[in-house]
Amino acid sequence: MKVESKTTNIFERLFYGNLLKLFEPMVRMSSIVWAETYRILTSEESHYIGKFDCSRIPALEYVYDCMDNRQIYIISAMKGSQIGWSELTNNVIGKTIHLSPQKM
Repeated sequence: MKVESKTTNIFERLFYGNLLKLFEPMVRMSSIVWAETYRILTSEESHYIGKFDCSRIPALEYVYDCMDNRQIYIISAMKGSQIGWSELTNNVIGKTIHLSPQKM
C-alpha cells in the first residue's frame, strides 16, 4: 500500500490548478473600459486625482477605438499639446500588458 504525503497532494493540486488557468477564456475589454476600471491617477501624474475618466477628453474616444482595432497599424494625428495623448498611450500599453501580453 502506497502512502502519499500531504505536501505532494498540495503541490499536485497547485500544479493542476495553475495548468487549468491556461484554458480560461481571455478577458476582452476596450481600452476605455480598462482605463476607467483599473487606472488611478496620482497628483504627480495629473491635476485630476483618483479614478481615470475618459469622458474628460471626448475627442480621444475615437483614437481609443482605433488603438483597439487590430487591423489599424499606424495612427497619426495632428494635435495640440497637453491634451492627454501620453495618458492615452499609457492606458493602451497598460491594458495590453495586463490582459494579453504581446509584442507591441
